[in-house]
Amino acid sequence: MKTCLKNLRFALLGVLVLVPVLSASSEPQAASGTFVVIADAILSVESCGANTVLTTTHTSQWTGTFQGRSVINHETITIFPDGSATDRGFGTFVTDDGNGTAEHSYFALGNIGPDGQYGTADDTLTGVFSVDNGTGSLAGIHSRGTFTGVFSGTYEGLVSFKDKENDHSDPKGHFDRQDGPCSDGKK
Repeated sequence: MKTCLKNLRFALLGVLVLVPVLSASSEPQAASGTFVVIADAILSVESCGANTVLTTTHTSQWTGTFQGRSVINHETITIFPDGSATDRGFGTFVTDDGNGTAEHSYFALGNIGPDGQYGTADDTLTGVFSVDNGTGSLAGIHSRGTFTGVFSGTYEGLVSFKDKENDHSDPKGHFDRQDGPCSDGKK
């Protein structure tokens, strides 16, 4: 069961952040690259009606425009009876040199292949991400984009840096952080 659940695990990418050094206030610039999950853990598995809800954590390494590690502190994967799934999470990105951090969140949709095992060539995962609230070399970061992949994949989007006084981004990130269909406590 654990192996099956591990295979179901969306290696979501705690998508991103770091960017080349840009001025304190910059126009959006293109960002692109790859990611690979290097560690993951299933914290809990529960049923919510006919759905299965996994709570997980994972760490992924990013290359390209964003260079560093994404540590997803909370990820909720909901698998529906028809094989479709949703994945949402939030965490922290740390630059390779350790001089910058930022919060990020994401939401993804996917499908489990006909064999019922996640992580095969028939599986899909596509999502959107948001990165804000940076410190150090990522102070003032504002990024939005898309990603595709399961345990590894690609990302692309836009990134800019704004000075703190003129940064009106949502301090809690762009995506809802609720735990999914069972967040109301009903099972």
